[in-house]
Amino acid sequence: MQNDKNNIPVNIVDIPTIASSKFNANLEKYEANFESFYDSCPCCGKGIKEPKFMINSIYGGQMYPANDTNVYDNAWQMPVGSECVKKLPKEYVIKVGA
Repeated sequence: MQNDKNNIPVNIVDIPTIASSKFNANLEKYEANFESFYDSCPCCGKGIKEPKFMINSIYGGQMYPANDTNVYDNAWQMPVGSECVKKLPKEYVIKVGA
């Protein structure tokens, strides 16, 4: 559902992340060889070669439910790693190819 007044989704939650020092170390490894990855995981910073799971990200640090198909400003899909997806509410996870 869309909030027409502000064009923002309902049920926005923060994307959970690991400790910043570990996240930054993982992100540095990803950035050193980014061309061999699809993208990095927003939860842990590790590179993802072939995403199996995605989330609807908004504002870069938050996510909204997978069944919300509205188009919002500052929103895009991001891949999530197979370990990190276990930490997310199921209603926020999009299975690639499903």
